[in-house]
Amino acid sequence: GEGAAATMDDKEDALSCPLCMEKYLTDEPRTPCLLPKCFHTFCRECLAKCGQQALPFECPTCRQPCDVAAADVKLNFAMLTVVEAHLIASGERRLVCQDCDEESDAVKHCADCNLLLCDICSNYHGRSRQFRTHALISVSEMKEKRQAAPKGRRFCDKHRQKELRLYCKTCELLVCDDCCLIKDHKSHDFNLLTDVADEHMQLLRDEAQKLDAATRPLKEAIAAIAEEDRMLGENRQSTKARISEHFERLAQAVRARGEALAEEVEGVWKEKHKVLEGQRKGLEMAVASMSSGAEHAERTARVGDPVEVMEAYSGIVKGLRGLRERTFELALETTRRLELRWEGGESADGMMERIGKHGKVVRGDADGSACVAEGKGLRVAAPGKVSTFVVRTLDRKGEECTEGGHAVEVRAAANGAPDDEIGGEKPSLTRTSVKDRDDGKYDVEYVGEGAGELLLEVLVNGHAVRNSPFTVLLLNDRQTLLEMESAFDGKGAIEYIGTGGGQRAFANPHDSGHVLASMSSIHANNPTNG
Repeated sequence: GEGAAATMDDKEDALSCPLCMEKYLTDEPRTPCLLPKCFHTFCRECLAKCGQQALPFECPTCRQPCDVAAADVKLNFAMLTVVEAHLIASGERRLVCQDCDEESDAVKHCADCNLLLCDICSNYHGRSRQFRTHALISVSEMKEKRQAAPKGRRFCDKHRQKELRLYCKTCELLVCDDCCLIKDHKSHDFNLLTDVADEHMQLLRDEAQKLDAATRPLKEAIAAIAEEDRMLGENRQSTKARISEHFERLAQAVRARGEALAEEVEGVWKEKHKVLEGQRKGLEMAVASMSSGAEHAERTARVGDPVEVMEAYSGIVKGLRGLRERTFELALETTRRLELRWEGGESADGMMERIGKHGKVVRGDADGSACVAEGKGLRVAAPGKVSTFVVRTLDRKGEECTEGGHAVEVRAAANGAPDDEIGGEKPSLTRTSVKDRDDGKYDVEYVGEGAGELLLEVLVNGHAVRNSPFTVLLLNDRQTLLEMESAFDGKGAIEYIGTGGGQRAFANPHDSGHVLASMSSIHANNPTNG
């Protein structure tokens, strides 16, 4: 509430401007000023230098634009209170009586009246029946506890002798007792200023806690980026070591190629490191803004004067919520992958002719969840025969990868027991192979056995591709697969792609869009319309 003594527990370095490193003062131009969007604090003198050019100027810490002139940036009154407490504790600020006009040194502080008192006034205070129960503490005790000076009573502009003790919730204004009786505020909703201020101070603490919670995923992303960058650095070193080891055995021409590849690794590392570093710094700046905002809200709630709290409350909360509602890219913008491949495995003599193109640094930027697998082999396969499909790699932005070297893996698991209608053994995968085209595409071959539905998983860099796992229908030689482009309703065209024996029968499509049909006779070149 109105208690003057807000303990100054901030660290010493927080009392200095981060630009000029000079300590804040309570007089211009060394006063602490608060930027409205990011809540970073600088002295007005430094802000004036930053804002010499046309508006908006950028915050020196987080580069957020500020469209307020340096001269109009509001004081950080919470920090100003802390600075004043520090000056009082160090003896640099003289405290005078706030109850008389003698400008005498203050010796006591009345917590109930929120006033500093000289020796004469404090004696009267202690003897007066009206103030006898008030709590008086010595100024020396205030200094020991590093407490700020009280702001003193605030009086109404309309009723000069009346203290501002109430808050009109209807008008959102500080008022005195007499204001409640006049037409402007008659029948309005009032409350004690101290109660309303306590309420709003708690709301500021709640907002600070919410902002602290909002920084957690950012901090986790920063930690993940730092780890990815560390692993990228390790990969950089290990890859360069492999290059050196391999090329050390070759002739001068091979060594020249090795140096070129090392430079390429360095270039990829720098680019990726720059991306990770930029993402990390961006998130750190956001965390800094949020932390600064949370600290400001917490400090304001802790040491703020009620009047100043109420004047600044809506602006602070608006800024805090603006920070909390910002969206951030938390997924890694690049990866640690940085590998080296040797082409062909040929001897040094055979390699000499192609040394200019020997070796390749693999970026490995494909995002498995964005990659695509396509082809008939992802829908139907014949047991014991080679089935194929193609994997196209894309990065996290959805752009096609134009180089190979990614880890493409194919694995399968039977989807339950064999299909009784189809018959045969439980479906399984017996062989797979992946061929890298070196252009971001991969040709996949596999052989399945048994009959029924087989779950085929396709992974790139350890992550499942889009729509994986795929349900592949393994058919024995007595089945015929009919594929339809739309649901079978008696009117859709059915494409005949195989032969089979048995009785003629049709079934509605499976969820995968397949129709099984057994028929007594059919010709391979005779399409059937259903």
